[in-house]
Amino acid sequence: ADTSSVQPEVASHARDGRAWWSSDGALAAIAETLRCRNHVVVDGFLGRAGGVALRVALERAWGGGVLEPAKVALPGDGLNGQRS
Repeated sequence: ADTSSVQPEVASHARDGRAWWSSDGALAAIAETLRCRNHVVVDGFLGRAGGVALRVALERAWGGGVLEPAKVALPGDGLNGQRS
C-alpha cells in the first residue's frame, strides 16, 4: 500500500529498502507520525516472506478461535464499544 500521502516523511525513508525503519531519520519520522496521528503504517517491515508467514499465523489463530473481533467505540469511549 502506498502511504506516502498520509505519512510522507515515513514513506520517504521506506523507499530505501532493507532495514529502512532502523535508521535514525526513519525512527524520528515514525515517532513524529505517532505523535501527530496516534498511528503509523510501517510498510515492508517484515519483507515478503515475513508478511506471508504472519498472514498464515493470523489465519490459523483466527480459525482456532484465538482471536476475536475488536470492540469499536467512539473516540474517548474505548471501554464501551460494540463488537464489530
